[in-house]
Amino acid sequence: MYRIELDSVGIVVVYVSGFFELESARALNRDVLKAVDQMRKSRNRTLVACVSEGELHAASPEAMAEFIAFQKILLRGPQDKMANVVASALVRMQFERLGQPDQVKSFETLDQAKEWLLG
Repeated sequence: MYRIELDSVGIVVVYVSGFFELESARALNRDVLKAVDQMRKSRNRTLVACVSEGELHAASPEAMAEFIAFQKILLRGPQDKMANVVASALVRMQFERLGQPDQVKSFETLDQAKEWLLG
């Protein structure tokens, strides 16, 4: 229900779909952290784009709490950023409300997210 890609400009791109329970959220977080640690070896900041694929991406309340707590681990310094790419305006607003305004933003497209991450 997820795949992780390291792109050539230094962004960890995470594609998610389906429903996440607590254990699948923890597995995703572990794998993202491995990818981020690998990327950090060549760069001094973390850039992550999380792309929701399809309309069925959802999480249990426990999994959502795990994702929110993980953002604090992932975003270690002021130079670190995370972009969420989701089709729903309501979900984008919810992500922004829960995130740190300078470090977490939501977008309609991956191109918009990458532009902000690299800017």
